[in-house]
Amino acid sequence: MNLNRFLLFGLILFCVFVSGLKAESPKRETLILISFDGFRWDYTGRDSLDNFDKFCNEGVKAHSLQPVFPTTSYPNHLSIVTGLHPENHGIIANRFRDPFTNNCFTIRDEDAVTDPKWYQGEAFWETAKRQGILSASCFWPGSELEADHRRPEITEEYDKDVSSSERIEKLIEWLKLPEGERPQFISICLSETDFEGHKYGTEGDETDKAIRRSDKLLGTLIDSLQSMGIYDAVDIVIVSDQGMTDVLSDSLIIVESIINTQDCYMQNYGSYMAISAPDSSLRSIYNALKANRKHYNVYLKDEIPEYLHYTRHPFIAPIFVLAQPGFVFVVDSSAYKLDMLKGAHGYDHTCTDMHGIFLARGPSFQQGYECGTLYNIDIYPLLCELFGIKGRQHIDGKIERIKFILKKN
Repeated sequence: MNLNRFLLFGLILFCVFVSGLKAESPKRETLILISFDGFRWDYTGRDSLDNFDKFCNEGVKAHSLQPVFPTTSYPNHLSIVTGLHPENHGIIANRFRDPFTNNCFTIRDEDAVTDPKWYQGEAFWETAKRQGILSASCFWPGSELEADHRRPEITEEYDKDVSSSERIEKLIEWLKLPEGERPQFISICLSETDFEGHKYGTEGDETDKAIRRSDKLLGTLIDSLQSMGIYDAVDIVIVSDQGMTDVLSDSLIIVESIINTQDCYMQNYGSYMAISAPDSSLRSIYNALKANRKHYNVYLKDEIPEYLHYTRHPFIAPIFVLAQPGFVFVVDSSAYKLDMLKGAHGYDHTCTDMHGIFLARGPSFQQGYECGTLYNIDIYPLLCELFGIKGRQHIDGKIERIKFILKKN
């Protein structure tokens, strides 16, 4: 009997030892998440993009990446790293107001963008930090919060004068850090195509040049990873926050010709508007907008179509007005020059022009694989899957919709 107990005890120790060996397997190389701001889904199909072509041929290329509504930068960058729609992560626009305090969030206000109170979702670097994964971020929205537990261990503070080339250099510096200091997850935003798309339109020569600069940036990164001997060991995911569509020559919707703009508080002119007003005038403003409806749709908050996922947050205004793609809202036409804006986004996220790119390459991904449209809210659970960690449970993203792009093993 004593011998049997001794043998059983020995077997238990052996199993613990073997499981311990498995737990000590080498850590994965760094995963890099790159966003090319305003890079439309079809830009990769333009001529002379050798590095994008090489990357796609060696990895995964989706037909497009569907953003969330509204199709603007901050809401979508937060959806990518939280797996949540804006109504759930809190950043419902690039600019919005808290109607209870009258405080405003705007991406041009440093105090606002670093204040944790606006951000209700958990970004991937927060999830990773709790599970022992070191992260770094260069200019990714939401990465600079004034709360240590809610930001990456390494953060590059936003500076509009820092070029995309300098951002790539910073990424490469991080990859050269010694083990234990080197981040395992890096997120970086590059902004070559967004400004040019707005100013020159999607077919403008300057936009084409910006696309080629983006290709060159990718080539710089590939060359650096190859020289370091880690290109085939690193997983790289390339996305864009949204696409772009051309603004039509007769696109102006003059708001002051429809309603008395002095009676209400308006936000987010351009592709959509959010309107607040006293209860006594709310219905008359809504009725006027509805009666004069042309090239736009108007909704009371509880009428907003469910597929937009844009009703549940308390800061969403009582009246919501959405232009058709290519049309823009302006309050006063005399203060607006059409040549200031030849491209725009912010429209219905199901509009194909609003779609961005999704490309991925590395040891975890299938090779030479093309698939249909993916959803940006599924990227957060994909990141968790790649690291083998437990993500937040109550999110809008679903790993089942994207897991098929990974290698079968």
